Amino acid sequence: MIYPPQFPEDYENIAEKRVYHALSALPKDEYDVYFQKSFSGSGSRENDDYEIDFLVIDKRNDRINAILVIEVKGGKLTYSAKENCWFQNSHKLNPGPDGQARKNKHNLVHRFPSLLANVPVGWVLWFPEGYNTAGDFTPVNMRPWQVLDFDSIAQFKESINLAFEKIKGKYMQLSGEPLDLYATKLRTSLLRGLGIIQPLNIRLKRFDEQFLQLEREQKSFFASLYQIRRLAVSGGAGTGKTLLATSAAIDLGNEGKSVLFLCFNRMLALALEATIANENITISTFHTFAYKRVDEQDSGWLTRNPERGDEFHMRLLPEKFDEITTKNNSKKKYDVVIIDEAQDFEHTWLRTVFKYTHPKSQVILFFDENQNIFKRRFSIPGKDTFISFKLHNNYRNTRKICDFVILATGIEITSSNTPVGVDVETIGYTGTEDLEGKVTRCVLNLVQIEKIPLHDILILIDGHVNDHPFNSVKAIAYFKFKAWDINSPREPNELYFTSITRFKGLESNVVLLILNETAESEEKKQFYTQCTRAKSILKVFERG
Repeated sequence: MIYPPQFPEDYENIAEKRVYHALSALPKDEYDVYFQKSFSGSGSRENDDYEIDFLVIDKRNDRINAILVIEVKGGKLTYSAKENCWFQNSHKLNPGPDGQARKNKHNLVHRFPSLLANVPVGWVLWFPEGYNTAGDFTPVNMRPWQVLDFDSIAQFKESINLAFEKIKGKYMQLSGEPLDLYATKLRTSLLRGLGIIQPLNIRLKRFDEQFLQLEREQKSFFASLYQIRRLAVSGGAGTGKTLLATSAAIDLGNEGKSVLFLCFNRMLALALEATIANENITISTFHTFAYKRVDEQDSGWLTRNPERGDEFHMRLLPEKFDEITTKNNSKKKYDVVIIDEAQDFEHTWLRTVFKYTHPKSQVILFFDENQNIFKRRFSIPGKDTFISFKLHNNYRNTRKICDFVILATGIEITSSNTPVGVDVETIGYTGTEDLEGKVTRCVLNLVQIEKIPLHDILILIDGHVNDHPFNSVKAIAYFKFKAWDINSPREPNELYFTSITRFKGLESNVVLLILNETAESEEKKQFYTQCTRAKSILKVFERG
């Protein structure tokens, strides 16, 4: 085998190229050849920096029998014994090729003293662009078999075998070593590579730059659709629905229009409030908006219905909200109503919200029916009056994450030139203690090795936050660990966990997804929604 397996395209030394192609034809199971092997000296008896043109290993009969150092020179070469000097194309060479070959042989022996203690090492000169006119009458500082020329190209195997015979004959006391010593030690050392790995935090910054550019392009395109009076925008996870909804709200609010911007998720509403600062824009969850309207019109009803469970939120409050809205003909009318994550709204909720519009109002809905994890009876009231627009391309997730989600769920995602990213890692765990240990190691690697800020990492769990075993875990590694309280600011040096029902519509650079069961047993829509919260890095922990 010859290393490298191809002659470098940008290297124009014709003499070395001829020798390379000759040696590459040696039987691969009998010889290994190393071309242009450079070394940085590691000891006082070894040169600081040197290069061996060709290094040939004789590994016939499953042994490392001998090693041959080859020094190659092209052009017209002469050696003057009187001056003890070599000339190449009439230019004096210092040192001469034989001096280089000898020195490289000794450098190699000093480099690997224990590995080559019982292996004979010799050298030859090869002048592939000329003929040896001295024949067998070579100078005293070299033997005839140590001088190869143009004719040796055609007889390369005989020339190399002769050199090895002479070397082994000269050092008969050295019997060589078993081949496995060469394979595990010397070859490993000669072929050892080097990788300069960028910490993931640097790659994440580059990913963010690409994501931002894609977002700018998308917003610029979507701006032309703002003037449509009734617009229903559908799109998969990561297609920019919340981004476009926010952009539309800001632009229309800046035109002086009153805008009602509703969503279902309270955490998303708080994030939107932090992003949008405009007195013309009202941001709320559906239930908060409904609660305030009921409180304004009939606060006693809230007192008479103190329970705040599912019955209150799913039936009682929406019904009361519709009642007081219809009764009072919703005195407050908005110029624009924008609803993000509309698939989380019941049909009847949307019908009530639409009563807060006037005949010239704009209504823009954003939704993804594949993210209907609450199993709402979602449909658009007066659907025929809406112009439908579909967002096809994912602008938020790396292609590696998209590919993983497609394979796991069968839900199609089309990437729009997003970064390729890193592979999604799946990690098995057996119980809470095992999970805690594996999450700890994962977080330490991300923070200490990959240099990712802690605030870029989120742990996303299955089920309800209040029932999860993580509530009893106070620290992960040396970081405080707790459930994300949406009413409190997120501290930069604390690690948080939350559920998809709370985090829906949001995103994080890094998501550690903790599944109660394997991904295959998860409901596809929920798993799809969970995974696509991760922009750049996703690690999935499955209970096995």
